[in-house]
Amino acid sequence: MYINSSTMHLRKTFSKKNATVTKCYQSLHSDYKLLCEDAHTATIQNMEHLSSLSDLPAYEKVKSDNSANVYVRVCKNITSVFCITFNTFYHQMHHRNKENILNSLGKDIKPVVTAPES
Repeated sequence: MYINSSTMHLRKTFSKKNATVTKCYQSLHSDYKLLCEDAHTATIQNMEHLSSLSDLPAYEKVKSDNSANVYVRVCKNITSVFCITFNTFYHQMHHRNKENILNSLGKDIKPVVTAPES
């Protein structure tokens, strides 16, 4: 009975980790498509319409905030995937490094990362 209950607990933990990694990958894929709109497949909407030196780009707070949000989200998702995938290595880190990583992750990811891999 004890073995079966612990096996079920491991399956739930593994499936939760799998679901979290899948969610992070989906978010990374969405952000990649968003960034590709500017880098590879830029449409007229995504381009700055500059025709001379008098029209140098100006700082636009909304665009800057949107870009910052994308970069922060990408960093959090990559860190989450690494910490979940290489969980044993994460638990071998110095406690200050683990603390810094945990401070950067969202509340929903922290329990998945801190649960030791069995």
